[in-house]
Amino acid sequence: METREWQAAAAVLRAAAQDAALRRHIQKDPVLSGLLDRAAKRYIVGAKAGDAVHAGQKLMDWGYGISLQYMRECADDHYKSAMAKAETLTLIRAAGAAGLIGSVISIDLSHLGLDVSEALAYEHMLEIVQEAGLYDMRVMISGEETFRTDGILALYQAVRKQYAHVGITLQANLHRTEADLERLLANGSGCFRLVKGAYAVTPDAALPRSEALNDRYLQLADKALAAGSRVSIASHDEALIEEAARRGYLARPEVEIEMLYGIRPELLRRWKSEGVPARAYVLYGEEWFLYVCHRMAEHPPNLIAAIADMAKTVEIESLYR
Repeated sequence: METREWQAAAAVLRAAAQDAALRRHIQKDPVLSGLLDRAAKRYIVGAKAGDAVHAGQKLMDWGYGISLQYMRECADDHYKSAMAKAETLTLIRAAGAAGLIGSVISIDLSHLGLDVSEALAYEHMLEIVQEAGLYDMRVMISGEETFRTDGILALYQAVRKQYAHVGITLQANLHRTEADLERLLANGSGCFRLVKGAYAVTPDAALPRSEALNDRYLQLADKALAAGSRVSIASHDEALIEEAARRGYLARPEVEIEMLYGIRPELLRRWKSEGVPARAYVLYGEEWFLYVCHRMAEHPPNLIAAIADMAKTVEIESLYR
């Protein structure tokens, strides 16, 4: 259970993630940047597409599905968005050449130019979806800050009309999500990654971490499954996953468990050993500051693990075998 102290620490980490001046200070300080770099190695497999492909190959050999994503910060101009698109295409081709057929390519539309224009992000996303289809890969659109939600859903729906191998992430904490899901299902079943939601949101727009949030999450899963959709239970909450299993969701062929690389690997390994499709979400890139701060903020044990990682080298891969 998260105490007020943990919640205060999480708020500080989320604020730090958004503080460009603080980020520059840490990156310039050799001691601080070195410590945070050690912590980042738990969650980021490397800087290049080859690092992600290498990690993905091992995980697939051990029986896991994989999601792959190039991690960078939001693009605020055409050049940065084009670079993110080009790198994602490189990732798809490298993964395809390595035989990682059937993997998932995850994208943040803010990396592809959503903040510049929806038309630009749509153009880049279309190229990525088309390329992924050549290798029997699915593209999963990530959830982001709430001010982007309308744009993200609109672009997903536009591409979904043309290509079936694209899915969308829904954040269960948002009060709007139930209505969003109903609108999406009105156009037929889909592919949904359900997350609790990691971004800071005001109480009038979202539920806090609570039993009520777990109940809503499972209600969304139930509604999506009843409509014939594929569902990824993307959570590290053991109690939530146990309840999903009790309801019979995990015995269904259209359901999988997905967890971020480096978080609860022993739990993902356990469910894989029980025959449940288990997917590891592998990220790479150099611009990981915001992402790592959010990972440490969302769950107290993550912060403890990060501090431990600063003091010693941890072989994360071994935890998945």
